[in-house]
Amino acid sequence: MQVNGATGFVLIGDPGDDHCPGNRITTGSVQLTNNHAGAELVANNIGGSVQVSGTTGTGPFPADSSAGIVGNTIGGSLACAGNVPPPTNRGTPNTVTGSRTGQCAAL
Repeated sequence: MQVNGATGFVLIGDPGDDHCPGNRITTGSVQLTNNHAGAELVANNIGGSVQVSGTTGTGPFPADSSAGIVGNTIGGSLACAGNVPPPTNRGTPNTVTGSRTGQCAAL
């Protein structure tokens, strides 16, 4: 799954304030690149890797002040770079089988 260059808020799962259930992406990876109105990747089960880069802007709620990568199960690696501000897990860590690098090293 790829989302590149979106000018609206990117939402892939968030059963909390956005009322969007998590997704099962059993094969393939998730790439979010150069999106300019914030992004959330929350409570998803992803079989491959996740890459988030170049995300800027904010979403519709106060909690959406940076890219949220929250409570996902990721079968591959998690890599983030060039996001302003840096992504956060908002206190709910992700489960990552592979490596965590760049801005996502602690998520």
